Amino acid sequence: MYFLLRYLPKNHLSALVGYVSRLDRFPRFQRLLISWFVKRYGVRVEDMARPLTSYACLGELFTRELRPGIRPVSGAIVSPVDGRLTEAGVLESDTIIQAKGKSYSLAALLGSEESAKTFLRGHYFVFYLAPGDYHRIHSPVAGNIRQIIHIPGALWPVNTWSIENIDGLFSKNERLISMIASDTGQVAVVKVGATNVGRISSAVCSIRTNRLDGQKAPEVRDFNPVVSIECGEHLGTFEMGSTVVLLFEPGMIPASAEFRMGVSRFGAPFFE
Repeated sequence: MYFLLRYLPKNHLSALVGYVSRLDRFPRFQRLLISWFVKRYGVRVEDMARPLTSYACLGELFTRELRPGIRPVSGAIVSPVDGRLTEAGVLESDTIIQAKGKSYSLAALLGSEESAKTFLRGHYFVFYLAPGDYHRIHSPVAGNIRQIIHIPGALWPVNTWSIENIDGLFSKNERLISMIASDTGQVAVVKVGATNVGRISSAVCSIRTNRLDGQKAPEVRDFNPVVSIECGEHLGTFEMGSTVVLLFEPGMIPASAEFRMGVSRFGAPFFE
């Protein structure tokens, strides 16, 4: 399986899937595709801001908005997504456990040893978004966006097999990182790409991911003045499901916190 995936043109395939999902010139095809997708992945139609028949293409469905008021923001630190909280813990070193026998480097994930030092001895949380989940990402805290970083990379699948078999998966895949300064500390929202995630977009700048133009160096946008953001405000969008890694500076999460593993809903607290 690994060798097949290694030589598969994952980024180009993902770009193609993204293109087809946004192709609204064939309404009959898109209606059939949307109907199949909703049934196959159990999309919560009742949560949508618009009727299912109003979506012109599958891409619109992926990036859909929620019905107003259906996810009230409750707390100073909240879940940024609808998905599943799969991993959580304290960053005792630069190494983060991905699965049994597999790990990745915090510095590699962020593309900077200096940034990694900020979060050592703080907390990390990993949220997985399934294909049928709501795909918008929201700020887990109120604060100021001071920097957005795009790190080009591969687009390996982010599923159980890949997590258990591909070392350093999250630090190999393409990432779009939002650095947020809150009143109580720094937060990194790391949006990780995956196979068939055609794009990851930011709500506050025009950085474009999966560009297929040979870009290898990270692209950094510093904001001066900074961009203020409220807790629960729209931060970015996956054009298909993937993974979000949250990093918190030491002291932001209580040492006694108990984490609510499993299903997570945007706007709700994910620890007690």
